[in-house]
Amino acid sequence: MLIQFKAKEFLNKFKVVASVVSTKVRSPILENVKIVANEKSGVLLTATDIEHGICCRANATVIGNGQALVPAKEFRKLLEAAKGETETLQSIKTEMAKGKTKRETYKPILTWGNYRFDFKPTDPDDFPNVAEFAEKSYYKIEPLELLHLLERTMFAADAGKSSYFLMTMK
Repeated sequence: MLIQFKAKEFLNKFKVVASVVSTKVRSPILENVKIVANEKSGVLLTATDIEHGICCRANATVIGNGQALVPAKEFRKLLEAAKGETETLQSIKTEMAKGKTKRETYKPILTWGNYRFDFKPTDPDDFPNVAEFAEKSYYKIEPLELLHLLERTMFAADAGKSSYFLMTMK
């Protein structure tokens, strides 16, 4: 995989997806965001905490197809530090030992300017799938209208959980 993108534009989409990554991690694989690059369909960012999942398309130039897992927290900090420069994310095939067997995996490498950041190799195939939205009937709500509705229901949110849900009132 090889993609190029403007850090600021990519960061906006990455923040949305990374918001699903839980701070109370049940499995280390869930601390990551999956990035899938395809020359035809573009770049897809995916994150899940098993209960919730989100997929989002990001603006990037795809030079080579592939996929990678990047740690959400560290990757976000690097994007914030990039100051609008063009960045390159590359995923290189490597071998990873799992028990007595070796299997192919991918090592993400982020570069901009003279900087290079290597991430721990993690197999994207181990990342849980996020179900596709296949409903035929649904509502579309403008972002500002959704924000207004959320603000009006904040009083009913359970602040005791890391994910806010409306609780029933008795």
